[in-house]
Amino acid sequence: MAETITEGPGTIEALSLVPKAEAKQSMKDFKSDQEVRWCPGCGDYAVLAAVQGFMPDLGLAKENIVFVSGIGCSSRFPYYMNTYGMHSIHGRAPAIATGLASSRRDLSVWVVTGDGDALSIGGNHL
Repeated sequence: MAETITEGPGTIEALSLVPKAEAKQSMKDFKSDQEVRWCPGCGDYAVLAAVQGFMPDLGLAKENIVFVSGIGCSSRFPYYMNTYGMHSIHGRAPAIATGLASSRRDLSVWVVTGDGDALSIGGNHL
């Protein structure tokens, strides 16, 4: 379900501002050419597969999707997505993603972070 934002007398759906893909996409379209390097049995594999699996259902142009991460194993995530992505410094991914999302309403911005990066340090910067 898309987030709604109240503006003046009406509301708009946030994802409606993000350009749609021109052609039907599949999970393969969201997989990068990078070898996934996590420890065997790591839960990050399942999270990556789930995200790559539902991204085509959103129907958004890959060029308008951004993954922002901090540090740690989970923060390798942007390498494995065939979208835009960036690493931030420790604990700053939520703050950077908030700034990006508020200044570029045409982007679908996602944060990928681990417990230390988000909860130990990151919450303070948001």
